[in-house]
Amino acid sequence: MTEQPRQRTIGVTSQEKTNLEAAKKSYEQHIGEKTDWGNFLGIVAIAGLATLGVYKLVKSRQSNPVTTCAVCGKQFSIAYTGNLPPVVYVKCPGCGEELVVDMTEE
Repeated sequence: MTEQPRQRTIGVTSQEKTNLEAAKKSYEQHIGEKTDWGNFLGIVAIAGLATLGVYKLVKSRQSNPVTTCAVCGKQFSIAYTGNLPPVVYVKCPGCGEELVVDMTEE
């Protein structure tokens, strides 16, 4: 059985290589030790995916505002089309209470 080499060549431009080397050097200075490219790129990929998840969560909260029912405490999203008005009339899906929500409050 022939063992596959662990490292493979990845095509990058000279500018991308410079940026990656600077990022790797900064990371190594931060953690206080040297790391190989495989570990570094794995960490960068995982950090990128985590950042993407947080970004998507923030964006979904912006386009789907969330409120909490003052009666039962249930948190729920407010679905709407078009521009969101400053005040909306909603019905809590938990207890059925009719609510007026001020959308200008953060």
